[in-house]
Amino acid sequence: MEAPGELGLTPAEQDLLDRCNSYEAYLHSFVTDADRKYLQSEEMALRIVELGYLHGNGDILQREEFEERKARLAAFRDALAHPKPRLLVSAGCDLADWPLLQALAERELPVRRGMLATIVFLRDRNARGQEVSGYIDLGQRLAADEAGMRAAFAGTARLLPQPTDLSYFNWTTNRLYSQASTNFEVVADPATGLCFKSKRDRKVIIVDPAAPSPGDYTTRSEVQTGEYEQAVIFDHVVGRRT
Repeated sequence: MEAPGELGLTPAEQDLLDRCNSYEAYLHSFVTDADRKYLQSEEMALRIVELGYLHGNGDILQREEFEERKARLAAFRDALAHPKPRLLVSAGCDLADWPLLQALAERELPVRRGMLATIVFLRDRNARGQEVSGYIDLGQRLAADEAGMRAAFAGTARLLPQPTDLSYFNWTTNRLYSQASTNFEVVADPATGLCFKSKRDRKVIIVDPAAPSPGDYTTRSEVQTGEYEQAVIFDHVVGRRT
């Protein structure tokens, strides 16, 4: 099995994306001459492929997933081909109609400089229509997936929780993932539930909306936006350990 590269894609997956200029071409790549002869309908063959019942072992990308990967791959290669002095990935993006992205853009510089540690809670549906939610360490995502964040700010990809984030839950499959990030440890507190502890100053961020406070030097901001079913930002001003 091929190991995923820097973009989380294997060489074979990248090659397939390169060969397919459209989602229809992607579906066509799974249809054989035998399929066409047996099904006697190109349209039916493509539909069966899209549902994952023909040669794909159920791993066929949905249209949004395909387009997001194409955009991410293109952004990554463009960055490699045109290296520039480090700029904010949100720089120059028109975010007037995107409250969450605008809020994250305002935080990018202090997060990159280590003055602010930000956790983003998102709840929405993925490309398969499944409800997912999770907590994202913004600093880690900016550092580990710069191409993906650039695509998100540019409007060519959506920012969504992933199993590699601080916490991720798929409400359809009931799969739960949690792990420490660059800036936070995951803490299961008997009294306050899920919490995150800053690795820099050891302060605890309480994400329970019913809690009287999100913690020392931490603010909780609910973002009113149509981009997601729910979006909440936890900003922790990083200080010295006490």
